[in-house]
Amino acid sequence: MDKPTEWLTHLRQRYNLTQRQVAEVLGVTEQTVSNWERRQVDPKLTYAQWKCLCQLLRCSFEELGRIIKESENP
Repeated sequence: MDKPTEWLTHLRQRYNLTQRQVAEVLGVTEQTVSNWERRQVDPKLTYAQWKCLCQLLRCSFEELGRIIKESENP
């Protein structure tokens, strides 16, 4: 993965989720998710938001951490 937030796009598309669905679960706007994916803004999520994201993406904190780390160090 080429950019740090590409993991979000990859996982979102893998589970056929829209930016709107991710935004609703995280309590942010669809535009915010779009900005994250286009790397205009880095995600700054709370613990609760990370937990919700893991539930939505059907992965553990550990799995998500590994995916993010791999995307930062291709």
